[in-house]
Amino acid sequence: MESNQTVPVSFRSENTDVNFRSFGLALALVAQAYEHGSTSKSLLLVPHRDLAFQYHHWMSRILNAAGNAGKATLNSINVIARGHPRVVQPGEELRSITIATPQGLTDFLREAANVNSELPRPLFGTVVLDEVDAMLDYVPTEATKQLKEKITKRMRLHPRDAKLLLDRFVKMPSSAHKHAIATQSQSVQLVLCSATFRNGLRQELFRNAWFTPGRNLMKLKVSSVVDEPEDFQQNQNTIVAEEMAAAGVVHCGLIVSDAGE
Repeated sequence: MESNQTVPVSFRSENTDVNFRSFGLALALVAQAYEHGSTSKSLLLVPHRDLAFQYHHWMSRILNAAGNAGKATLNSINVIARGHPRVVQPGEELRSITIATPQGLTDFLREAANVNSELPRPLFGTVVLDEVDAMLDYVPTEATKQLKEKITKRMRLHPRDAKLLLDRFVKMPSSAHKHAIATQSQSVQLVLCSATFRNGLRQELFRNAWFTPGRNLMKLKVSSVVDEPEDFQQNQNTIVAEEMAAAGVVHCGLIVSDAGE
């Protein structure tokens, strides 16, 4: 969003264990749709339906509070999950924001291929995975050699749906890959979020061609240690803010009252 634009947020929850990382993702995706509308489509992959519905609830509350000033409405959000009634049917154009489980989206695309085998590429401008460690397999670095070989074989024979979807939406054909290296660009923005990024998972992410060599790549880590000195935390925040500004990261701000509203 532009610096002079705001999306009002109506947020109140009895649950004191709210995941504000996930809520921040919801706010950022809505802000993008609010400004660009259907010209910028985003995919949010989550490991299970409960989290998908939580995202839908947050985004709906944000858009209800925002009114009709932007280019996004409640109809801009679509949930695709097994056992959930579909608003968008296979063969129809997707909404600005698609919230899906890997299994549900895989089923949807399989049915869509029967209707229209030529899906646009890229189908999404932004692909976000929340709780990525629950959707991708990886070989633990501390595992024994025998266990590593067993896991590697299983991953090769039975790849997870999330991996296949990333291969489809993010991995570039060789010609486009070479062009992206030359121009330092990538057509799809990939955002991966998790409370933990173990070494094995990080190695698996870079082993696949989901990132273009030489492109802007940013790792944001928020410490969970609450007893760090205040000046250390402020210094870390300053460093992160400067790195984000240098990379051209667009900011979304969330302001709440003392009552949590």
